[in-house]
Amino acid sequence: MVHPSASTDALTDASIPAEPAPDRRRAVRRQLLSADIIAGSLVGAAVAFASGLTVQELPVVVLAMCLAWPLLAWICGLYALDGTRAGAGDFTRLAVTALVLSWPAYGLLLALDARAPVLGAFAAVAFTGLVSSVGRARTRVERPRAEPTRPPAFSTLERIAKRTLDVVGAGLGLVVLTPVLAVLVVAIRLDSSGPALFTQQRSGRGGRFFRMYRLRAMRVDSTVLVREDGVIVKRSDGDRVTRVGRVLRRFSLDEIPQLVNVLKGDMSLVGPRPLLLAEHAALTEEWRRRRVDLRPGMTGPWQVSGRSQLPFGAMIELDDQYVAGWSLARDLEILLATVPAVLARRRYGGA
Repeated sequence: MVHPSASTDALTDASIPAEPAPDRRRAVRRQLLSADIIAGSLVGAAVAFASGLTVQELPVVVLAMCLAWPLLAWICGLYALDGTRAGAGDFTRLAVTALVLSWPAYGLLLALDARAPVLGAFAAVAFTGLVSSVGRARTRVERPRAEPTRPPAFSTLERIAKRTLDVVGAGLGLVVLTPVLAVLVVAIRLDSSGPALFTQQRSGRGGRFFRMYRLRAMRVDSTVLVREDGVIVKRSDGDRVTRVGRVLRRFSLDEIPQLVNVLKGDMSLVGPRPLLLAEHAALTEEWRRRRVDLRPGMTGPWQVSGRSQLPFGAMIELDDQYVAGWSLARDLEILLATVPAVLARRRYGGA
């Protein structure tokens, strides 16, 4: 038996195959090394530009940073971590390593008679921290932890910190994106008949339902089917998605109104995926319902770990692991990894 629902989430039931811990760690370290080499090359270009070096001297700095950054990351213990879970210690090591990098960068710039070696050294710290954080964040959140879930425990300070991040982030997001939102509303109304905004009931914190806001990407009479086990039946978009809707879903622009849900306290910037009512009813195991201890998120591990290719069972597994191992540092990592995931065309779906 299937149930109609106004959503286009397309997920199929499956489970995450268990990956041996040693193989998983080696794979993560390889990906971290690749991310650090790329970060080093980008940082080298930024340092050369900031310090006023010539184009001929650019390859020297790029090569030096490609070698120096991974080496310092290894010396400072960034590859000794599991790599699948972020923590405050990881961010501290990253910051310290970036500061250490500034000294060899400064010495190299002096040797090359750069016009602004101090500025170049500062650029090495700033760009290394930023670029490497994004690359390493994507690597970590794409590999879920194999350890079993445990009952989550959140202190009052942790809840305040998470809520503060939500309010500040959503507020700034609305200020910046309001002009974009106005243009999208006009485009939707011109492209097809019906309202530009629609609401849909989703499962929220504590199992309470709330109305989630989204821009309409489908025609008003479109539905999808949800099986009793919570799996959404895949169907071709066909004529259901409007021309503007394809662009909205491609770049996740249809989710901008959810910033209002975040400010209202219905959702968080990062959290478990907000489930449809039929999906929520399919989670009969009590331990699965631990996911409702946190507000559902606009993004989460499910968003950056496969999007439309992620099976329903794997998505729920990621949610369970996220809730059990929640930290503010992990939220920041997921936020950093979301934009690259969207641009990489990994879409989980949406109405």
